[in-house]
Amino acid sequence: MQIILIEPDSRTRDMFCVNLTDILGTDIVTLDSAEEAWGMIEILEVGLIISKDIVDDKPCVDYLVEKLSGSQKEVPLISIGTDNKSSSPLVTILPEETSPEMLATTALAVIKREQKKINKKLQEDSDKDQDKLYSPVPISIFRYFHSIPFDIFIRLKRGDDFQFLKRIIADEGYDLTMIDSYEKKNVTSLFIEKQNFKKFTEITNARFKELLDDVHTNSKSKEEIQEFVLNQLTASGFSESSLQLAQDSISKINTKIQSTQSKLGLLTEIFNSQLGYRYRRSYMIGVIGSLMLKNLVWADSKHAEYITSAAYLHDMFLETDEEMDISSDAELEQAFLVDEHERVENHAKLASDKISLNDRIPSEVQSIVCQHHGTHSGVGFPATISPQVKKISIAFLVAEEFSIAILRSTRNKINVKGVMKQVTEKYPESDVVVDCLAALKLALSGK
Repeated sequence: MQIILIEPDSRTRDMFCVNLTDILGTDIVTLDSAEEAWGMIEILEVGLIISKDIVDDKPCVDYLVEKLSGSQKEVPLISIGTDNKSSSPLVTILPEETSPEMLATTALAVIKREQKKINKKLQEDSDKDQDKLYSPVPISIFRYFHSIPFDIFIRLKRGDDFQFLKRIIADEGYDLTMIDSYEKKNVTSLFIEKQNFKKFTEITNARFKELLDDVHTNSKSKEEIQEFVLNQLTASGFSESSLQLAQDSISKINTKIQSTQSKLGLLTEIFNSQLGYRYRRSYMIGVIGSLMLKNLVWADSKHAEYITSAAYLHDMFLETDEEMDISSDAELEQAFLVDEHERVENHAKLASDKISLNDRIPSEVQSIVCQHHGTHSGVGFPATISPQVKKISIAFLVAEEFSIAILRSTRNKINVKGVMKQVTEKYPESDVVVDCLAALKLALSGK
């Protein structure tokens, strides 16, 4: 995939290229005019065009948009400068004074956005015909069974269509080396007929409950099971069996938090875990929240359970790591989400509304989920915390900010002091944030 940069000024062009190459990891083709760029676009696969709005007093961006439209080519284009008339959804406009760093960050976001659109189209295509008759099951699940009461299939691509081949026969044993070989080939899911999926989920949840309760199940397996439970809640919502399993899983996490002597060591263990980001993030929020509550005078014994439960449920409407890391309105805009924008902006309210329909989840958990970004309504990512937000929700917010900062870190050692400073600077007007950080500092020091 070629990336074209149209920038006649050699000094600016060089600075743009250095930053683009560093962020995107690919060489940039530099050209002096829109006509040269169009000649290349006609013969090569170009993934992104970056261009000054006006080059040699000619409307460069408008020229390229017109050419692309006439040839029915869809190539995203970043305009440096606002002097263009285009309303094309392919165009992202940046101001004339855009820094090389901002250009590179924007280019990466545009490429990610385009890849999401491609992936979505591929997924839509894959949902046709036979695919509608099957449901995916994470392949790791099959390590916890000796036999399955349903036929299990693998999906193979045959030309433009998918073919489903039976790999596990109902009620017959299977060899785990088969699962190993598929995982080595990056197969992430096997498939079950949709009509059997609900019953299979109930069987899986019952099996996982047994394993979580069994003292002989090793800790790594229990963490894998807990990760599956969290992903299941996110993908499928609440069923009686999945909610019960989630509550069992949360209980196990709370027990581990309380019984572990080195809390900082537990955070390091989560940081270094090879499990998925959603699980590590939720687990870390639960640990940090529970630690700080021990030293807050207004907290009671139930609050830690509320925080851990909310950590499991709060981001159920977010689908990717990128979406989960958004914590401000500026980051939301910079992410260049298209169809996903409204869902991400409202994810706290959506989760809260769903939780409100289940009377087995405490109302305090619903409040935390709704308010976990500092807004009373559950909409958006405000820069200041709303006065109506409860203290327990602010404690959760601090735990989440702390967790994200740790998991984003490239350091092997957790820089507690640096993370605390970062959270304090983000919410300088909140006394509750200051109290929560002070309580966490005491807890991490063993008090």
